Amino acid sequence: LTLVTQGGVSKLPRLLDLASRWRGPISCGIYITTTQQLDQWLAFMEKDHDGLISKYVSFHVLIEQPQMPEKVNRHPINKLRNLALRNVETEFIFLNDIDFIPTMNAHDIIAPRLKTLPSKHFWVLPAFERFGTNSKQRGPGQVVDDVSMIPKTKDALLEAISKSEVAPFHVYFKPGHGPTNYTKWYDTISPYAVDYDYLYEPYVICRNEGVPSFFPSFRGFAFNKMSFFMEAHYLGFNFIILQDLFVVHMNHGGRKGRNDKGGNSHLIKQDFRMYLQRIYGISNATLNKW
Repeated sequence: LTLVTQGGVSKLPRLLDLASRWRGPISCGIYITTTQQLDQWLAFMEKDHDGLISKYVSFHVLIEQPQMPEKVNRHPINKLRNLALRNVETEFIFLNDIDFIPTMNAHDIIAPRLKTLPSKHFWVLPAFERFGTNSKQRGPGQVVDDVSMIPKTKDALLEAISKSEVAPFHVYFKPGHGPTNYTKWYDTISPYAVDYDYLYEPYVICRNEGVPSFFPSFRGFAFNKMSFFMEAHYLGFNFIILQDLFVVHMNHGGRKGRNDKGGNSHLIKQDFRMYLQRIYGISNATLNKW
């Protein structure tokens, strides 16, 4: 079971946090555009990091020359995901983002169950976000940079939720994670199935074989992961919510381009719609829901 993720060199500290909690193989696509970033990555690799990187992480590097204007060079998030995914050698994968910290020792907890995971099934780890300690400013914009603030167990998570320190991820955008049904998850002691809905984008464990690639043209923000799960839906994948595992987002500062709604993702979205029509015969009426 390999965790698949990606990021730029600025995310390397989060990768250490991720490795310290996951405690299993990680395939990471890393994005480099300058010699300074290359030097930073090499310097990072030279350090010991308590053996976390050498023991668990394999890097797969994508180097691009910066382009002008800057918007053309948006982060190639799906190319990086595919790069990391193509280099996985295990039968099972955990598709995760680098800022999302899982249950402590999640790899070892889930590994004994993997033989029961059918093909074309996603095991979903419900996603949450951790707020900072300043209650007056608590919210998505507050930075969390200490992994010790992230609950290690479901009991600790539920306690943090009761104190309003943690909440379901991006509750203001219900389609993204609403199908997970958090209210049910809080009390459940067994896995449960949920229906896919458009724009659902959970964090999942699945078999490597048969999983689609991420649509590579998406860069930057918007639609990059939603499109993956839409295609998986049309391939017949099912969604099962795990009762005891989760991921928690370490909130970070705003990133340039987050609110750029006129960017290439909206143009590529049309290309992706045409792709779905061509490959799966999906009608315009169905796609218009998206």
